[in-house]
Amino acid sequence: MVANGKVVSGEKSYPCLGEFRNNTCNGAEEVFVDPEDIPTEIKEMALKTSKALGLAWSRSDIIIDKNTQEPYLMEINRFPGISSKTTEVDGAYKFLAFQIACFAK
Repeated sequence: MVANGKVVSGEKSYPCLGEFRNNTCNGAEEVFVDPEDIPTEIKEMALKTSKALGLAWSRSDIIIDKNTQEPYLMEINRFPGISSKTTEVDGAYKFLAFQIACFAK
């Protein structure tokens, strides 16, 4: 998740048995990752796509090829959902606090 030009949250998701989609609404398991532990290449991909679209708030869906370990951008979400009690909530707070501070000036 990117907020104001910074990666503020990361997540790995794993589909449930018999499901090919990695959406939590379809039973996928979410594993949240500290942004410091996300590989630089992945963070740069998310930051570049967010910047290219002029987004201050986004989430990039990136898949890693099992054979080559190459990352591929699947999509970028302009209005990413937020899972409660996760690093996404902290990221949303930082994003909103920054936006409010900018408009308060």
